[in-house]
Amino acid sequence: MVSLFVPCEPLIAMGLNGFGVESFSSYVSGAHAQQTFLEKAESTGIPETLCSYHKVFLGAAQLGVMPKPRYIISTNVACDANQITFRELAGQFGVPHFKIDVPYRQNEESVTYVADQLHNMTAFIEEQEHRSLTVGMLRETMTHTARTAENYDRLLTLSADRYLAGDLTAELQATFISHMLLGTVEAEKYTELALKEIRKQPAGRGINILWLHTIPYRSEHVSRRLSNNPDVHITACDMAYESLIPADINNPYESMARRLVYSPFNGPIGHRIDTALQKAKQIRADGIVYFCHWGCKATLGGAALVKRELEAAGYPTLVLDGDACDPRNAGEGQITTRMDAFIEMLKQHKNRSGGGTESA
Repeated sequence: MVSLFVPCEPLIAMGLNGFGVESFSSYVSGAHAQQTFLEKAESTGIPETLCSYHKVFLGAAQLGVMPKPRYIISTNVACDANQITFRELAGQFGVPHFKIDVPYRQNEESVTYVADQLHNMTAFIEEQEHRSLTVGMLRETMTHTARTAENYDRLLTLSADRYLAGDLTAELQATFISHMLLGTVEAEKYTELALKEIRKQPAGRGINILWLHTIPYRSEHVSRRLSNNPDVHITACDMAYESLIPADINNPYESMARRLVYSPFNGPIGHRIDTALQKAKQIRADGIVYFCHWGCKATLGGAALVKRELEAAGYPTLVLDGDACDPRNAGEGQITTRMDAFIEMLKQHKNRSGGGTESA
C-alpha cells in the first residue's frame, strides 16, 4: 500500500504493484458508494474537516472492505493528513510502515537527505519481500519513467492547439500514470498512444483550461461542461504533470528524490504558482481553475495569493470551493453558477481577441 506521491520505481522493478488508497477512494466515490465509509470514519472520531479521500479509505479499512496490505509506504508530500492516516492504517492492520520525510526546503541538501531515505526504502522492500533489487533492474524502470515524462511533455505542448477527446477521468488516469504507475511499460505505452492519437487531430483550439488540484469528476455539471467538449476542456492538470520532470537513469535515487523535493506540492506556494505559469504558457491556457478541495489546508491557504499572481500574469482565474469525493461538501449549485459564469467570461474574452469558439 502506498500514498500517491511515493516513488514506486523500486516496487515496479521488483514486479510489485503499489495499491494506491487515493485511487481506491476515487473509484468508490465515482461509483457513488462513498457515504457509508465517510460516516464510519467520522463515527470513530475522525474529524469532518479531514480530507474526504482519506476518510473514505479509513472508513473502508474500519469496515473490513479494504484488503490488508503486507506493508505500507507513505510520504508527507503532498498532504499533511498522510502523517495521521497511514500511521492509523498501519496500526489497524498491524503491518510495517515506512515513512519518507520530505523537507520543506527545496535544495540539493534536501535531495541528498531524501535519496538516502529512498535507499532505505528499497532495503525495507527487500526485507519484506525476501529478495534483492539490482541497479540494472531499477535503471530499466527509470528508463520507462524518463520516456513517459518526455512523451507527456510533448503531449502537453501539442494540446495547446489540438484537442484529444476525453472525459474528466482522463486527467485522473493521467495522475495515476504519472505517480503509482510511473516506471511501468504500460505508462510509457499510454503516453505513446496519446501522442499518436493527438497528432491525428486537426489544428484548432477551443478554450484551454489549466486545472489546479483535484478534479471533481463526480460533479454532473462539471462533467457535462468539460467532458468530450472540443470547445471548452481541461487541457492540463497539475496533479498529473507535477512529477513528470526529466529523469536521470544513471542516478535513480537522486532523480526520484528530486521529483519529491522540487514537486510543486512541496515547499512555498510560490513554487506551485511558477510551475502553473510555465504550464499555462505551454498549453496556451485561456483560463485557470484553482479547486479548493475540502480539507486540503495547503490549497485553501494559498488561494488568494495564487489568484492574485496568476491574474497579474494575464490568466483569468476561478477559485472554486468544493469536494471531489464527498457530495455533502460539494455545493453543486454554486459550482454550476460559478463555472458557467467563468466559462462565459472566457468565451467572451476569446471572441474579443479574435479566437472565437462555437457555443459550448
